[in-house]
Amino acid sequence: MQAILSSENQTYQDEKKETHALITFPMNMSVFKKEAGELKRIPNEYVLRNTTHEVVSIENGVAELSDGRFVKDIYHNKPKIHFGKIEVNGSKVPVYSRNGVFLRYLTKGQVLNVISTFKIDSNLFFVINEREIISSLEYGIKYVPV
Repeated sequence: MQAILSSENQTYQDEKKETHALITFPMNMSVFKKEAGELKRIPNEYVLRNTTHEVVSIENGVAELSDGRFVKDIYHNKPKIHFGKIEVNGSKVPVYSRNGVFLRYLTKGQVLNVISTFKIDSNLFFVINEREIISSLEYGIKYVPV
């Protein structure tokens, strides 16, 4: 089953690709489509600022949206990207800095956006803001992907 999104004179086909993240742009962004392997700008069409969109992939600063459109130079505009949420179910879940120093505890009921993840050996770490990380080995957290 294919869904079709129409916008003025443009038609996009969505093959229901898996969403990996949500992205919110702080300003209007030009929209591109892929033609013959190259990205061509779609005239008079923009991703409106402060709207959230599902992202299928991000490669070399180009985000592929779930509706088949593309947005270039995304990092230039400092978008908010999150890959899921962490729900805190336990009490006193520790939060660490990127260099491993304890910073604070999370309390039961908090919900935090995960802005990136990384792996060291078999341990997965969730980055919840630019300076704080949580280990996946901690008890009392539940990761909910986008």
